[in-house]
Amino acid sequence: MAVNLAPIGNDAPFVDSSGNPLSSGNLYTYTAGSSTPQNTYTTSAGNVANANPIVLNANGYPASGGSVVSIWLTAGVSYKFVLKDSSGTTIWTRDNISGINDTTVSIDQWISGPTPTYVSATSFTLAGDQTSTFQVGRRVKTTNTGGTVYSTITASSYGASTTVTVTNDSGSLDSGLSAVSYSLLTATNPSIPALSSFNGLPSTTLRTYTLPNQSGQMALSVFMRSYIAGCTLSNNGSDATNDIDIAAGQCMDSTNTVSIAVSALTKQLDANWAAGTNQGMRYSGAAIANTTYGIWAVSKADGTQDIYAYPNSGAPSASTVLAALQAESGGSGYLYVRRIGCIVRAGGSILAFVQNGDYFRLKASVADVSATNPGTSAVTATLGSVPLGVIVSAEFYGSVQDSTPGTPVVVFSQLSANDEAPSTTIASVRAASGINGSGVFYVITNTSSQIRYRINSSNANTTVTIQTTGWTDRRGADA
Repeated sequence: MAVNLAPIGNDAPFVDSSGNPLSSGNLYTYTAGSSTPQNTYTTSAGNVANANPIVLNANGYPASGGSVVSIWLTAGVSYKFVLKDSSGTTIWTRDNISGINDTTVSIDQWISGPTPTYVSATSFTLAGDQTSTFQVGRRVKTTNTGGTVYSTITASSYGASTTVTVTNDSGSLDSGLSAVSYSLLTATNPSIPALSSFNGLPSTTLRTYTLPNQSGQMALSVFMRSYIAGCTLSNNGSDATNDIDIAAGQCMDSTNTVSIAVSALTKQLDANWAAGTNQGMRYSGAAIANTTYGIWAVSKADGTQDIYAYPNSGAPSASTVLAALQAESGGSGYLYVRRIGCIVRAGGSILAFVQNGDYFRLKASVADVSATNPGTSAVTATLGSVPLGVIVSAEFYGSVQDSTPGTPVVVFSQLSANDEAPSTTIASVRAASGINGSGVFYVITNTSSQIRYRINSSNANTTVTIQTTGWTDRRGADA
């Protein structure tokens, strides 16, 4: 019989609550988690059993026949020890004790749970209130007729029983569901340490996330807050009028909780959303229109990702977009979203563009403003070819001209800044007498795609123009 030395009682005496040797105390040994007596042994051969309870001598050591004895445990068996004084008062209880260097003991990353009752392909119930264990975000492993299924909990609620809803990595639960295990790490406050710094960056700029794989193991990665790389858009495909190509990339979701790994896809604006490449991407609750569409990377808990196009009118929040997608996808498990850019549809097609990081350059500039005799008061101008619903830095050629002798001065500014009267010292551009004055300008818009301009003199021969060339969109990187 292979046995192992117990990790208590062989090198130090047992003591009472005051630290004094527990003379005539009693050490009871049971099978772990029970009141069933379990033998210990005086030798490593396991051929001489100790008494149960083991009586302590005057110095608090386990003894038999006046001699101090060792305590050896059966390999592969977990014990419960209960120490009592001579009057039978319990001093302490130690449960789930295994022998030192017990090679038969293994630690599993999955913990067996209560017997589940099948409800549907993505849900089951458990007796009692199990919500503190079966938490949203925790990994579970189930045994089904069709085999083992690995899942992530998306909802857990208690009524007459605990109802657990999951998103499956692959496959589905079936009526042969017979067992469920939950991951060793909890979904909240796991034992993986948080980083205090990384390459000199303070911890407030960092986020850690865990991505479970199918075996339940956890892979740790670090991304900065609001991180986005790649995920660039283009419309150079066979149908540049309505198609968008999305390049592979990585980004944090809108809550800075989960990283979304974006795969290369082609999506169609002129079709309602459907999962997968060469499928529709548009929110089906509104007909296709000449407006701005936010392009959103979306992901399930298991990492399944896609692309969704949602109209930007009204500056929709990430939660609004997510709710629309969840309704549209039939509750198929999309939990995370991140806007990765915008496209502008005008005149029945997407305005052709090229993207380089946060910079979107229209392939052909668009005349958004041409105003004759606009007056000398501030004018709010709408740039219809830059995105609506988000704040961007608009890039444009701006000009002022007066065909009669005169030197008009124009100032282009963002509406959130003060309105300042143009002068020789406050000027975006100044026209010489009878000559057009122009330049390239970058002005922050509001969510209505608007900026401000103002000139110092105006008549029927004075014209202000804005020829839009593109915009810079931080795509949520400052959130």
